Amino acid sequence: MIYLPFFREETTSDFPVGHGRLRLNRQEVATPILWISYEFYSPHGLWKRVSNIDALLVNIHNIEDRKTLLDKIIATRDLKKAIEFDGHIMLDCGGIKFAKHNVTLDVKRTLSLGKLLGPEIIISPDYPISPCNSTQENELRIESTVQNMRKTIHTMRDSGTLVLPVVHGYSSDKVDHVLKSMSKIIDHIDLIGLGSLVPLLTPFTLDKARKVIDLIMYLRRKLPSALLHVFGMSSVLTMHLAFLSGADSIDSQSWIRSAGYGKIQIPGRGQLFVKKNRKYKYQQWSKELSMNSFDCDCPVCKENELDTLIRSKKARAIHNAYTLCSEASKAREMVERGEYVHFARDRLKNTVLFALFRHIQERVKKQSFV
Repeated sequence: MIYLPFFREETTSDFPVGHGRLRLNRQEVATPILWISYEFYSPHGLWKRVSNIDALLVNIHNIEDRKTLLDKIIATRDLKKAIEFDGHIMLDCGGIKFAKHNVTLDVKRTLSLGKLLGPEIIISPDYPISPCNSTQENELRIESTVQNMRKTIHTMRDSGTLVLPVVHGYSSDKVDHVLKSMSKIIDHIDLIGLGSLVPLLTPFTLDKARKVIDLIMYLRRKLPSALLHVFGMSSVLTMHLAFLSGADSIDSQSWIRSAGYGKIQIPGRGQLFVKKNRKYKYQQWSKELSMNSFDCDCPVCKENELDTLIRSKKARAIHNAYTLCSEASKAREMVERGEYVHFARDRLKNTVLFALFRHIQERVKKQSFV
């Protein structure tokens, strides 16, 4: 009998939306799922204030930079116990920190530490690409990423930790090339990530978002039964575009980034500037946002501390994290009930992103994704 850590079932023929069950340490986790990306600084112990966080994405290099935390983890030999978190943990071993500074990543040391930490999922050390890089530089990063996948699978064998390899590529041909290289290392791809989307999306335009959506849909079609994790599309609105395109799993840094820019996230509306910020110019996706235009039961708003959202980055971060997790949970519920497409349509219909809902719909009809 072949062990399959992930089972996926599509719920509609109109969109590649699906729900599934992922086995993590003898537990079954429902998808679609959101992982809150956390870097062990303010707000400290976010999950103690935000009760609905089911899963965290943490970076091994961020842990290495905090000696006290690293020593505590090594002493307990239990990452969850050390940070007092009861949910699920995915460990990112990415080389973006090193690629930016032209420093070589010590893959062997990184994977050894990763094995010690014992996360439920480990992201194979990857080197993100960018449309700003030369073709030669991107090719080198892609090849290094594939070779790191081989090392990760070898190191983590029999550990109980699932390995998430990452595809980088901005065309169907490049995606095919990477998948072909991966197939020489592993017989069956159960989990796959699609990365390097943020550089492609920045600055955000609908045309760039269409290209990202096409890449997600293409990878979904190539690997219909694999868990597909998508990096970089995880705001309170764009998460729905990712799920509609076929993503099973996303991670979010937008909760803390938005807070730093003076923004809060609102389901079905987008992001609202509550604090003036001259440095960052931003055009709202929805035209009708105001502090009185939404109801929220997050720990901040529930205590009637709306003014705190204006004054405090920490308060905005807590609001955003809670809102994102609530929205992802609601999305999962709607997917399981077979009502997600109508739900997502309502969330997007009053925003400029509704054009991307239509784009996905048209791509499915034409069976043309890239």
